[in-house]
Parts: sequence; C-alpha cells; structure tokens
Amino acid sequence: MENRRRFIKGVLGISGGLVAFGNLSARNLYQTQKPDLDSMSFCCLNCGPQCHVFAATANNDLIAKKKFLDKWTKELGTITIDDVFCYGCKNDGKPYNKKVPQCTVRKCVQGKQLKSCALCSDIAQCDKELWKNWPEMRKNVLKIQAELKG
Repeated sequence: MENRRRFIKGVLGISGGLVAFGNLSARNLYQTQKPDLDSMSFCCLNCGPQCHVFAATANNDLIAKKKFLDKWTKELGTITIDDVFCYGCKNDGKPYNKKVPQCTVRKCVQGKQLKSCALCSDIAQCDKELWKNWPEMRKNVLKIQAELKG
C-alpha cells in the first residue's frame, strides 16, 4: 500500500510539473513571437475565415455575398453579386474586388514601401477614412506596433 501511495504521489508530482512547465513554455513562446506582418493585410487584419467576405468567397456563399451587395453598391455604384468577393489585399495573384484598389490605407502603405501600417511612424496621427470609420482597427495596429517594438 505504501508503494502505491509513493507511486501515485510521484506520478502526480511529475504530471503537475509537466503541466506547469508546459504552461510556462507556451506563455514564454507567445511573448517572444512577433506578429507576422506577411500574413496580415496592410491594415493588420488577419484575412481568412473570420472575415465574412473572405469566408463567403472561399465557400461561394451567395446568401452571405448578398448581404454585402447592397452596402457595396452604395459605396461603389452598380455592381453584381460576382463583384462581391475578397482574397485579401496581399493575395498571391488572385483578382482584387473593386474596393481594394480604392483603399487609401493600402495605397499609403504601398507608397511608403512598407509591409504594414504597423511599421509606419505616423499611424497614431493618421486620418485615413478607415480609421475614422473603425477606430478599433487603428487601436489594433498600434497594439501590433508596440508588440513589434517590445
């Protein structure tokens, strides 16, 4: 019986140590990883399934695309459901929708030959329409900028 207790205590101690080490290692790994600007859009969005237009494009979801059709028509003029798609603004040779070339943030970053707004020293004072319409996006860029410096 005593051997069994020692065995269980030993296993629990080792397991607890491994769990603590695993959590510590994961925490340290996260803190040392820098944001991957190559995988983000110019405005630091992570294009992918979390974006409704990107997901609708990937899944050819016409119902989801129709939700954007009215909004985009107001912004872009007459468009069709085929015009509602997005592969991101840094895609690999895929077509761009009509909104991407009009993005002032994208134009600015490309003009400065940067990978992202997070590398721009003027982002805190930038008055692009994107930041006015979605101030949380600029906060995200500033957070990423701080992580890159940190």
